[in-house]
Amino acid sequence: MSRNVAIVFTAIMLLTTTAQASPSVTLKVAEGYLILVESDGTPHPGPASTRFGVALGWKIHPSWIVSGEVGVAISNVVFEPAPRVILGVTYLINERWSFGGVFLYQPNPPYSGRATTHLVGPAIGPAYCLGRVLFGLSFGVSKLLEGGADEHWSLLLQPWVGVKF
Repeated sequence: MSRNVAIVFTAIMLLTTTAQASPSVTLKVAEGYLILVESDGTPHPGPASTRFGVALGWKIHPSWIVSGEVGVAISNVVFEPAPRVILGVTYLINERWSFGGVFLYQPNPPYSGRATTHLVGPAIGPAYCLGRVLFGLSFGVSKLLEGGADEHWSLLLQPWVGVKF
């Protein structure tokens, strides 16, 4: 699966660079809050995690941006960093407001003898730009794959802030 994500990420980067768009770099930090939904449908709060990322974005049209982000998610319960790759598209409503959608892939390393799992899922949300600072709120759903008895769905609420260079 990670190979497919790398291929899609590379294709987006190649397509956007041929559009003669200049990339912007954004450093992001977010706090993710989860509601886990077990296979029997039982919901319960999941652990919060802090997420750090570096995103490259290309304005391919006056109202559209495509982006790729790499980063790490760190649980607030135990220090077990997990790498993540995010591909996104954003529609610029005006000079301040935008609305975007992303797709996340996050491999979870085999800490404490657990099997490696893979988290995938989409998220959407608005963002507000104040100078070079971005404020956003993402809502999403994700699925933990290859987790055996631990497989579950997650609902996400993620406030974030970024600085654009």
